[in-house]
Amino acid sequence: MASSISSHDKIYIRCFDLGGSGLKTALLRYNKSTHSLTLKSPMVQLGKCPDDRKVAEWVRTKMEELSKVILDEEIQKGHIFAFSLAGLNKLREKPVKTLELPILFDLPDAKTRSIDDGTAHLLSSLKALKDSLPKTGCVWNFSIGTAIGFGFTNSKQEIKPASEIRNFFGQDSWTVQEPTTGKPNWEACGSTAGFDKIVADREGKVDKEAFEIFAGRWKAFIHEKIIALTA
Repeated sequence: MASSISSHDKIYIRCFDLGGSGLKTALLRYNKSTHSLTLKSPMVQLGKCPDDRKVAEWVRTKMEELSKVILDEEIQKGHIFAFSLAGLNKLREKPVKTLELPILFDLPDAKTRSIDDGTAHLLSSLKALKDSLPKTGCVWNFSIGTAIGFGFTNSKQEIKPASEIRNFFGQDSWTVQEPTTGKPNWEACGSTAGFDKIVADREGKVDKEAFEIFAGRWKAFIHEKIIALTA
């Protein structure tokens, strides 16, 4: 009986993260008794799906090739499949035929979950910084990857849907102009087209000035595009 209870107390979660560098995956175990997560297998970079391959087929081949994982066996075991997405357009060059993840990846609908990358980062920040944050008040969270992500809460620190961020800006958040460069903020404030370009323009120098230029873009964006509109 004890082992049966212990087994039901743990949920295995196959996580997929899709960003500018393609698809990554890792396996987590959630303990319902302690509300804790344990990394059961390290992150594996799957990359981007070739245009001539079916996504579900390609994912299974890459997972078995790179980490000896049989995805269909995890389905049989009742794993949860969780996705953090920065847009399915990052999965491959050719547009996918459906936005329905269970169909695209050939996964059970009842076991598939998804969240946008900005909200995923916000959840992580709220957990990691919970002892440092005030108990009430809105929280804006900015994540820097290949591009950028946004997430925010109301005054009770309840997470607001991504659609409300779009309503706030009147357009997709990553397309809002960064004031010092006049470029969309995904380009000016992300790592690849933003910071890496600053370094390249300075003959490869990664120094204090490079970080100050990059930080200055974020400061201008936050003050002019967020604080000024909420004051």
